[in-house]
Amino acid sequence: MTTVRHVPLAVPAHPTGHLDAAQRLALREVLLRRHAALLATLRLRESDDGRIAHAAAFLAQDGDDAPQRDADREVDLAQADQARVELGQVVAAIERLDGPDFGRCKRCGEAIGWARLQARPHADLCIGCAEQAERAAGGVAHPSM
Repeated sequence: MTTVRHVPLAVPAHPTGHLDAAQRLALREVLLRRHAALLATLRLRESDDGRIAHAAAFLAQDGDDAPQRDADREVDLAQADQARVELGQVVAAIERLDGPDFGRCKRCGEAIGWARLQARPHADLCIGCAEQAERAAGGVAHPSM
């Protein structure tokens, strides 16, 4: 009589991708801290306290500073917009953190380097694809590790 041995299928060391549990936990902590910081920044900018402080600074300025005030306002608006974009990226990264594709480039499918994920845990492109995307957009390629 022939017995059939059950051979378990090889289970990958990291079933949810190339990152281990400790790495994912570390990234989760960084993402959650960044999420809280971005929310606090946006709340302050949009709160009455932030607006009152901005109005007080505006009134305290010399009347000849209109161009500088306009430039400062534009910078403030750009920084708020940038914070909103990053907040969206952070939220998306938190949502996909436990999935098999987290830490993999959405363009080429290769693993995103650990150093890049540590520097930018919400990265969804590897360095090579990020550089290509920036060049295609007409910018200077300088993605974070």
